[in-house]
Amino acid sequence: MATFTATITYPDNKQVDLRDTLAVAYAYPTTVQDGVDQDGNPIFIPNPESKAQFVQRKINEYLRDLVKNSYKEQKLRDAQLTISVLDVTI
Repeated sequence: MATFTATITYPDNKQVDLRDTLAVAYAYPTTVQDGVDQDGNPIFIPNPESKAQFVQRKINEYLRDLVKNSYKEQKLRDAQLTISVLDVTI
């Protein structure tokens, strides 16, 4: 299987700023629900996924979705091309 590697280069002193900016942009939850108490109220715990893990996952999802949508659009264009060149005689 082929792999694709991308590198984002930025100043060392901006690492935390970049991570936090992307975490805000993708709505990183600082807490997550972990069940309910005996009264049915939600119980929240600190998010076990770090901001860095969250940002990495969101970037991967973005790139995956971008490629998937590109394939879908290409298939639609191919289908439209096929339909436009049909010569139907009745």
